[in-house]
Amino acid sequence: MRHTALSLVLLIASNVAFAGSITRVGTLAVPRDQVSATLLSDGRVLVVGGNSAERRLEVFDPRTGTSTLVNEMTELPLIGPTTTRLRDGRLLILGGGYQTDGRKSFGIYGNQASEAYDDGAAKLTAAGRMNDLRKDHVATLLADGGVLITGGEMVNIGGFHVWRTVHASAEIFDPATNTFRVIASMHEARMNHTATLLRDGRVLIAGGSTLEIFDPQWETFTPLESGQTRREAHSATLLTNGTVLLVTGTAVEIFDPVTNQVAPAGEIGYRGYHTATRLRNGNVLLAGGAADAIVYDPAKHEIVEALPLPTESRVAAVLTENGSVLVIGGTEVLRYRPSLTPRRRAVRP
Repeated sequence: MRHTALSLVLLIASNVAFAGSITRVGTLAVPRDQVSATLLSDGRVLVVGGNSAERRLEVFDPRTGTSTLVNEMTELPLIGPTTTRLRDGRLLILGGGYQTDGRKSFGIYGNQASEAYDDGAAKLTAAGRMNDLRKDHVATLLADGGVLITGGEMVNIGGFHVWRTVHASAEIFDPATNTFRVIASMHEARMNHTATLLRDGRVLIAGGSTLEIFDPQWETFTPLESGQTRREAHSATLLTNGTVLLVTGTAVEIFDPVTNQVAPAGEIGYRGYHTATRLRNGNVLLAGGAADAIVYDPAKHEIVEALPLPTESRVAAVLTENGSVLVIGGTEVLRYRPSLTPRRRAVRP
């Protein structure tokens, strides 16, 4: 009888799903909004941008919950840059914006400059200049190690006049020579869009009213049919089966790279300017743009978890080596730990 009761307890325990959690693990040295965060090789996180007054980067250590400012000051105005980890270990920081010559009501949003951060030496070096001034652009590491830079905007403020240009242009950074070269333009000007590297080496560009595919072999963009959805402040996530999850406002869609078609995959509560992080179990954590963080199961097309998110800033999210996710915004660094479902174990009576 005792063995039977024990077996029943173990069987019930083996089927219990433990909910995920979000906890505060530390703070940044300075408040940051529209921040970029990139995992370093030793598990720490490089935090870039989100503050035009503080031009230093910082490195957050999730093991100690502390953040350290990098002594060397960047030359970039850190609002709306991108950070891309190169194959040689450097981190390429591109563009961003606001720069002025000191006169009130005069200045430019957007920058051509780039810098490379060497984690081992904790040093920044110039890495060439882009061909356009860019802010809120996208940088995508390609299969061959180059970096595709697409879109973004430039705003020139001259007293009572404002000139704004949203770019359709694109260029590629060569890490071997630290140079940028212009390639064919996209078919639509875009900013705050997404660019997702597919398994076959192509790149899915989504934003505005259309989709495009970048072919690295020919370095050209091809427009795709994209339905009636207008994608702004959205996210795009490569799933384990090679499809792409697109989350726009309340709409959820799946892009199939085999057919180049988009299909609806349900709806969620509204969120914009959020992050989307694929977890190790294939689910996707959506954080920011709402008062909660949710976990979406693309296989079931449904939300499987929702947790309060104690920050209202635009956040960045980083998947760490242990499978948890760091969510960074404002001064807060939060950690999402996924739910755990123990395996069913055979129990002898």
